Amino acid sequence: FDVQAGGIATMILLMGIIGIAFGLWLWQQTTGTIGRVISALFIVGATGYALYQASISSPAPVAVDESVYAYTPDTVADLRAEGESVFVYFTAEWCITCKVNEQVALNNSDVKAAFKDKNIKIVKGDWTNRNAEIAEVLAKYGRAGVPLYLYFPSGATEAKVLPEILTPSIVIDTL
Repeated sequence: FDVQAGGIATMILLMGIIGIAFGLWLWQQTTGTIGRVISALFIVGATGYALYQASISSPAPVAVDESVYAYTPDTVADLRAEGESVFVYFTAEWCITCKVNEQVALNNSDVKAAFKDKNIKIVKGDWTNRNAEIAEVLAKYGRAGVPLYLYFPSGATEAKVLPEILTPSIVIDTL
């Protein structure tokens, strides 16, 4: 939850749960009308506060390396129209396979050098909180989820689809 909604939203949720639990405990400890009204107000207030704050808080932005473009269909289309070679990858913070591939293959010094030497533009699509644009691309390539790795060589009409499990040599050989 923390990765998808952000640390503040998680803290608000926990505060709301604690407030509701305290209100329920207070309800059981009191027998008089005033005590019950106070505990009910506490429960309603804690629930309302948590729901309101959760509705206005937004997920923490996912940092993208300055050499990596954030995915939008227009970004990919524009780079391809300019004749650039483009490597597009779709990932999510909760995707273990994605994280292993990033550590083992995409952050490998030889792979980074290959991207740089061949002047390949990198585009990262973050599906942590899911969105319709990325879901369409995944469906187009027959995937129900991430990871998805696409390489569009300069001037190519179709992408080369890389396997879900990457090694540095797979990426370098594809490029």
